[in-house]
Amino acid sequence: MKKKITIACIGGAIVLVLFLFFFIKDSGKSDVIEEDHSRSDTFLENCVVEVKGEVNRPGLYIVSSEARIGDVIELAMGFTENADTSNINLALKVEDGMQIIVYTYYVDTGEVKNLVNINTAAVDELMKLPGIGEVKAKAIVEYRKKNGWFNDISELKNVSGISESLFEQIKELITV
Repeated sequence: MKKKITIACIGGAIVLVLFLFFFIKDSGKSDVIEEDHSRSDTFLENCVVEVKGEVNRPGLYIVSSEARIGDVIELAMGFTENADTSNINLALKVEDGMQIIVYTYYVDTGEVKNLVNINTAAVDELMKLPGIGEVKAKAIVEYRKKNGWFNDISELKNVSGISESLFEQIKELITV
């Protein structure tokens, strides 16, 4: 009988220790639910974009980093009737500090020439320039992504494969 009481006491003590362990452990928890910071939610930032030239309301615009050039042009109340829109990629995502310049049609001896904007032109548009094939067009786009927008057309000579003679051949056909 003494053995049964001892076993019962030891069992009771074990149950009591386990109960206290779990009770004390749970009493430290609060009712506040913390946000799970391990998730990789995308935080949308704002970008400041400047629009110049042939738009109805040139100026600075604050837009989401997910905005497109078309969205900014819409905020600028659209293009004027003199705008050369052929070299503007409206689907391109904006970047903070981006400057969008909308040029007028360039008229030479009564003929309208559409200049290729080396800051906004896609590969297929760049390939329309004489001497610019797919490889050089992709090199221009890659250089632009890596180094930012061209400030002057002469910076195009910094792109691998664009020689001085090729630049001279296309300089009258390009713009920034």
